Amino acid sequence: MVRHVGMRVAAVVAESPAAAERAARLVDVVYEPLPAVLDPEEALRPDAPRVHPDGNIVHEVHRRAGDPDRGLAEADVVHEAVFGSPRAQHTALECHATRAWTDPDGRLRVHTATQAPHLVRRTLCRIFGLPEERVRVTAGRLGGAFGGKQEMLTEDLAVLAALRTGRPVQWEFTRTEELTAATVRHPFRIRVTLGVRRDGRLTGVRIRAVADTGAHGNHGPAVLDAACTAAVLLLDCPDVAVDGYSVRTHHVPSGAFRGYGAGQAAHAVQSALDDLARLLRLDPLELRRRVHPPAGGSSPVAGSPGRPPVVDDGLARCVEVLAEARERRRRDRPDGLPPGAAIGEGLAFAAQPTLPGDGHIAEAAVTLRDDGHYELSTGAPEFGSGTGPVLRRLAAAALGVAPERVRHRQADTDLLGHDTGGYGSTGVLLTGKAVERACRALRDRMAENPGRPVSATGRAPADELPLGVAACAQWFRVAVDPATGVVRVLDSVHVVDAGRVLDAERCRDQVEGAVTQGAGLALWEELRTDPHGRVANDSLRGYTVPRLGDLPPTEVHLVTADGGAGAGAGAGAGAEGDGAMLSVPKPVSELPFNPVAPALANAVRDAIGVRLTDLPLRADAVWAVLRDRAGEDPE
Repeated sequence: MVRHVGMRVAAVVAESPAAAERAARLVDVVYEPLPAVLDPEEALRPDAPRVHPDGNIVHEVHRRAGDPDRGLAEADVVHEAVFGSPRAQHTALECHATRAWTDPDGRLRVHTATQAPHLVRRTLCRIFGLPEERVRVTAGRLGGAFGGKQEMLTEDLAVLAALRTGRPVQWEFTRTEELTAATVRHPFRIRVTLGVRRDGRLTGVRIRAVADTGAHGNHGPAVLDAACTAAVLLLDCPDVAVDGYSVRTHHVPSGAFRGYGAGQAAHAVQSALDDLARLLRLDPLELRRRVHPPAGGSSPVAGSPGRPPVVDDGLARCVEVLAEARERRRRDRPDGLPPGAAIGEGLAFAAQPTLPGDGHIAEAAVTLRDDGHYELSTGAPEFGSGTGPVLRRLAAAALGVAPERVRHRQADTDLLGHDTGGYGSTGVLLTGKAVERACRALRDRMAENPGRPVSATGRAPADELPLGVAACAQWFRVAVDPATGVVRVLDSVHVVDAGRVLDAERCRDQVEGAVTQGAGLALWEELRTDPHGRVANDSLRGYTVPRLGDLPPTEVHLVTADGGAGAGAGAGAGAEGDGAMLSVPKPVSELPFNPVAPALANAVRDAIGVRLTDLPLRADAVWAVLRDRAGEDPE
């Protein structure tokens, strides 16, 4: 059964891409149309068409603490609103691609654009009934990922064709296939109800989140869990209710995307808090101070039972640094603005647990060679996070040698027994710990076997490491042209609790990239579908991404929980002393992306005096709101 437009139904193998394209156009598929469901709220109804035989609800979350109804009843002010985040595509420079062939010894080789080679091998072996020792998966340096290359989209058919033909086979997505057949960011609709006293203290919180996980929903449960945790992580309230639903529809499947649901939650909650600040006539930053958990505190419904993520004073440091930067930037007068431009500013915070909650395991191996160099092996490929040089430096520090003596190999399943891969901001967080453990074990073996080549391995399961909270904040100043609705970003400041820093330049690169990508989703990007579920803007002519010059440089501040200045590693972790990881390392790859959209939405709200609850804040949507507010009739 075909469950979404763009789902593959046949494969053509040919001598060249052109021949394959010609043959594919000759394939005639006869479909029997069936009722479809494209709205997740409709998909929740008992009489809705079933996307899968087991139903449309992939996962539910129901978390309670205290008595939310009582808390809301005791509030001086109750604010409720619904916020929407649209479907979006990763648009990494490199499309999904796989090459598969069989070595002379009969061993299957797969070279592919993936963030997780070991998981690809495991899945291919399960599909084709192959023992793991007969399959080798490798990956080169990827041209971007953003979570999209956790998916196995091209590997299985390339392997099938290679096994059937006995010939090397390559399959590479076109950009149109990326936009219509690859996984997308989960669209969310989130209802936020907040009750507060006049002094800004929360009395009750109720959140209802519905995620459209598309036709399959392999990431649906985990994304929903992460979104529901992120929604309440920065709210200090004893009476909370969170209900979430991950729902199948006949849309292109949703999957992993930078932020993993936390960005959608931040847009809803941080926008609602901004509106609440206006109702209370409080500075939005002051309201955040009053609703944030204190150092040592945690939300009663965030995270796994018995293992709540605990806030440290890094959150308070972010507030302090943002307050100073905001006041300083306010003194600068913008110039070159269109006549009558409306100026506004907005801020937002975001937080996430410092470790993934999905059983992630990192592994590393290190070997002393005959020539005196060390060979370091890790599992995940390099895809823009800059982890490779940081891991080499960690290994060198742990071994007490210069980084030039450490050679790094990665993304090859022959190098390690198992590694979950590079995602969830674990490139340095977990892999760095595994590297440290491997190097310590190697030092012990070197002492026992002086002058001989020796090897050692190290493992770092996520559930063995301390769990904390990483926080960040974003501030924007914008100008809105009332004649066109175009939003121009004038100033951008980002503050992130980065932990102890290994590579300041790469960390700042990660933050600036996150701000740019987040602004794209806030202002322009939306993968639109027609009434039949077909993607309407299937090329980069219709799917707008940020370009160089669309945004000003972001002023990046990197702080540490103890109040010291710092800078974060590209993948967001730190080290101290001889390379030992901090007790609670902080992620920086995904986190800075999450507050960008609500900060921009709050700035636009401040400029035009009207809240747009749905993203993106395209010029036509802003112009329409301004027109309606002015009472003008449609043309």
